[in-house]
Amino acid sequence: DRILALAKTHSSDDWHTFVHELQFSRPGEYFTYQKDSATALADLAHPTVAGNRSPRLPWSQKCLYTVSRLSHRGFFVPEALARWWCRRYRFPRLLRLVERVSKSILFDCRDCGDCSLFETAYLCPESQCVKNQRNGPCGGSRDLLCEVTDTECIWSRAYRRLKSENRASDLLTHAPVLQNQALRRTSSWVNAWLGKDHASHQ
Repeated sequence: DRILALAKTHSSDDWHTFVHELQFSRPGEYFTYQKDSATALADLAHPTVAGNRSPRLPWSQKCLYTVSRLSHRGFFVPEALARWWCRRYRFPRLLRLVERVSKSILFDCRDCGDCSLFETAYLCPESQCVKNQRNGPCGGSRDLLCEVTDTECIWSRAYRRLKSENRASDLLTHAPVLQNQALRRTSSWVNAWLGKDHASHQ
């Protein structure tokens, strides 16, 4: 009752008075947008120089990311092509072997059967995030480092990959992932072509 009574003593514009008390920035902290001097909030119309610049990825990362993105676009996105693959799925053991070997080498795949690589900038959340965070960062990182493994957060790496193509805003449209655990140890390629994985139900 005391809290509600205190809240009634403030108007809807009083937050301007308190906003300065709610900021705990550290020296050298990174901001995507400049601070609005009037409100002390982010000025969405004026990005910072660093936030407006696309980072350059190492050549090896850029190459793997580009090949992965183009491969996904060519083999899994077009519905007509997916149907074509399903009709010609005559060598399941061979195709399964190719999938396991290639994805294990390139992405350290854990064979979940319900792949999220295309949603995390082709970084495997099963093997590279101890919490298997498919919906976004857990909030437990500090200075971009995971609180458990002390390595760079997978979502920070995904952001840098997308930022290099000016597509960082794609992370904001990311839909919550409800992983189908029943698909473990099955082919994620076939599950995608047959519409069994989570992406087929979004």
